[in-house]
Amino acid sequence: MTSVAPKQALFCAVDRFYVKQLAVMLRSCAEHYTGPLPLPVYIVDGGLSPDERSKIEQSLQAFSFELTWCLPGSLSAAEFFVSNHITLSTYFRLFLADVIPADIERVVYIDADTAVLGDVRVLFDMDLGDKIVSARPQAAPADWTFSPRESYFNAGVLVINAAEWRSQQVGELALEFAREHGAANTEWDQGALNVVLNKKWVALGGNWNLEPTPGNLASITTPGSAIGIVHFLGVGKPWHTDYPHTKIQQFYFEWLDKTAWRGWRPPRGVEWMARKIAHVPFVKALLNASSGFRRLIGLNYSTLYRFFRGR
Repeated sequence: MTSVAPKQALFCAVDRFYVKQLAVMLRSCAEHYTGPLPLPVYIVDGGLSPDERSKIEQSLQAFSFELTWCLPGSLSAAEFFVSNHITLSTYFRLFLADVIPADIERVVYIDADTAVLGDVRVLFDMDLGDKIVSARPQAAPADWTFSPRESYFNAGVLVINAAEWRSQQVGELALEFAREHGAANTEWDQGALNVVLNKKWVALGGNWNLEPTPGNLASITTPGSAIGIVHFLGVGKPWHTDYPHTKIQQFYFEWLDKTAWRGWRPPRGVEWMARKIAHVPFVKALLNASSGFRRLIGLNYSTLYRFFRGR
């Protein structure tokens, strides 16, 4: 195995709600990767315990992925809008310039709530032309009023020209936008990136950021399909007991069982109890409180939501 100068790197972020999911993403990525080794992996850590970090590392011990744990920049729930399934960790990717060494030229960012079924070497080798990132286009949300609606992307998988990201201060400008617009920025870090990177991104093939739908479920579990990355978007996830797609859930747990969390399954009945608690009038009022009110009383909506959702 030949070591090479680190000119490319994998980048991800995690908080304690998604530590098992990060293990699945990294393990599935490692099993399919055929590019230069060792591959540097930079992880912005939003509060993992030493044991959780160790388990992530154990899950990858057979692979030449070199993990570097990084602390996020200075963020607080009082500064940024968080929502029902969005925590502060979603903003961590905006700190790329702070945690990725200057000699890294190409970065691939992948959300933790994914499974990598293809070889990300394809992404590292992509020609971005004069653009800063490549991302999958998607329809702009109905209430989105900032960047052009006809040109909107999902930020769950990003292929990044790291030098241009730094020189054009993408992260800094996105954080500034998020702070300034608060709850009006209903798309969090993704919305901020769409504004800052308007006309500076190129389309990524949908197979590299595929959302499960009734029409593509069979292809996700079929070996040798053209799917590169499956992205479990939204609130419903395969690690919840009430996830409706049984085969996808089984497929996901097969990957989980290759990590140090082998055998873990969500406790049954938690989602049912969470829904009951969430409909208690006082709790419901808290969950529906405005962003401004939540900031006033110091309520982290995402943590509260996850507690009642049984994450």
